[in-house]
Amino acid sequence: KAKTLGGTIIISVTAFDACAASPVITMNWTVYNATYKHTLRVKRGTNTILTITGLTASEGTINTTVTLTAAQRKTLLQAMTDVKSFTATFELTSFDGTTQIGDASTKNATIRTTASRCDPAFNGFSFLDNKKTTTDMTLDNSIMIQNQSDLLVTCVAGTPKNEATIAKYSVTIGDKTVESTTVTVRFGAVPISGRVQMTVATIDSRGYSASRTQYVTVIPYEDVRLDYWYIRRINEVEEITNLILEGKYSPVEIDETERNAVTAFEVRYRKSVESNNWSGWESVAMDATAGNFVFNSFEFGSFDPDYAYEIHITVSDLLTTSEIYLSLPKGTPLVAYRSKKVGINNAHPESALDVIGDIRQNGEGVRGVVGILD
Repeated sequence: KAKTLGGTIIISVTAFDACAASPVITMNWTVYNATYKHTLRVKRGTNTILTITGLTASEGTINTTVTLTAAQRKTLLQAMTDVKSFTATFELTSFDGTTQIGDASTKNATIRTTASRCDPAFNGFSFLDNKKTTTDMTLDNSIMIQNQSDLLVTCVAGTPKNEATIAKYSVTIGDKTVESTTVTVRFGAVPISGRVQMTVATIDSRGYSASRTQYVTVIPYEDVRLDYWYIRRINEVEEITNLILEGKYSPVEIDETERNAVTAFEVRYRKSVESNNWSGWESVAMDATAGNFVFNSFEFGSFDPDYAYEIHITVSDLLTTSEIYLSLPKGTPLVAYRSKKVGINNAHPESALDVIGDIRQNGEGVRGVVGILD
């Protein structure tokens, strides 16, 4: 009586590179009948991505190689557009004519791609400062100003390989990277200064990339700032007010020419009891040179001593503005002399002696006394 030995069994499959010019699947298998024909299915997960039919071999446990055709290679790579490699299931089914013999035999192996064969081609890029206020200062859109310029990079479209697609472009300067799915990458502000390295890359759907590097001149810059301020009424009580301000701005020197300057020092004010009633802005002259500015006035302005005020001050250079709010208290004299009247802590006495606050008489405290004491 004849004995059926069953279908061919896969012992192992060797990992291979799908990007090779002619990828080869190498299998070690045990063939029980040389007349059997075999179908090999390559699966990614549960999906069959490639089917090869009509495979035969002599009986025994042997190694067999299957060289993929150009069409089969393309089909395989199209199923791998989003991965560099994956663990494939190789499923082998044996047939005697049209009759399947036994169950399918399966084995797992890695199908990979390689950077040397799959890296996209990248043909370069151009860049410019896309911000008018900074290019008006530099007169050269290839020069950036730190934290102010709007760097715009335009890439030459990358060319993907082996059935991948171009997924995105990236620009990296220092620790900052900006990506875009189009050839235009708006990097924005450049956070560092000097002769800085800019790396621009095209990245495909598998994550392979190609890049080019260029150096960019970035002028150092810090926002204009106020470092010190002081405001007081003369003698703490008068209308006339003293004001001192000190601060810094960033010189921007290009071709030995200073391009930055303090452009505005403006002041407005309001009585503290009138929260929405600001005065109009007033421009004030200020000394500024070599990155420093100073304002020192012993007669800055006249403010009614019966009221406290808020003073709003802004200082601007060509790129940024700094602002502060100062508080000016009422002008309350210790002793105020009026016609036949004396006020203590009271600028407007209404009696011969008009005191605001507690007093002591004969060593004893008397609270809330207003008027003349015997």
